[in-house]
Amino acid sequence: MNWHTELVSESTVEPIATTDVKVHLNLPSTQTTDDTLIADMIKTARQYCEDRVPGGKTYIAARTWDYVRSAFPEGDSRLKIPYPPFASLTSITYFDGVNSSTTLNTSTDVRTFSPANQITWLEPTVDKLWPDSYTRSDAVTVRFIAGGTINPPVKQAMKLLCGHWYENREVLGTAPKELEFSVRDLLATDGYGFQDIL
Repeated sequence: MNWHTELVSESTVEPIATTDVKVHLNLPSTQTTDDTLIADMIKTARQYCEDRVPGGKTYIAARTWDYVRSAFPEGDSRLKIPYPPFASLTSITYFDGVNSSTTLNTSTDVRTFSPANQITWLEPTVDKLWPDSYTRSDAVTVRFIAGGTINPPVKQAMKLLCGHWYENREVLGTAPKELEFSVRDLLATDGYGFQDIL
C-alpha cells in the first residue's frame, strides 16, 4: 500500500503571542523595537518543538492535510492518522470500483479511536467494513486537521528557547545543558516526545 501527504492549508497564527514572550523576557509592552525579531523567534521555536518527536513529526500550529492512499485497509482494520495531535476529520473521499469519486459518510460510517495520547486511528463503525476502491495510487484521500492546540509545557519550552535566542543572538555552538534538559523534559511531560536538542 502506497501513501503520501499533501499540505492543504496552514494557520498563520502562532500559538503564543509576542506579548506573552515579552512578559517572559521582562520587556515593557511599549517597547516595540524587537517585535519582528521576537515574532520570528516564536515561529522558529514552534517549528523546533514540532520537530522533536521520535520517529515522526507533531504539529502545534493547525494544518489541514490530505492523507492520500492507494487503498483502504482490509475489512474493518484501523487506519492510522499521521502527524499528531489529531484535531478533526474533515472528509474521506475515494474512487469506487468503477473509478467514480465517492464521499464516505464520516458521521455514520467511521469513528475515531485514540488508544494513546497522541495517536489517532480511524475505523469503520460497528458492522461496517471499509469499501472497495479502484486500483490507483490516489484511490483514497483522508482530509484532516492536525494541531491547533498547545499545552502549558510546550508553551514554556517555546518561551525558554525564545529567551535563550534573544539573549544570545550571535552565539554559535551548543546550547547550555540546563536549557537542553529543560526543553527536553517539558516536551516529554506533554507527551510530544523528544529527539536531539538544539
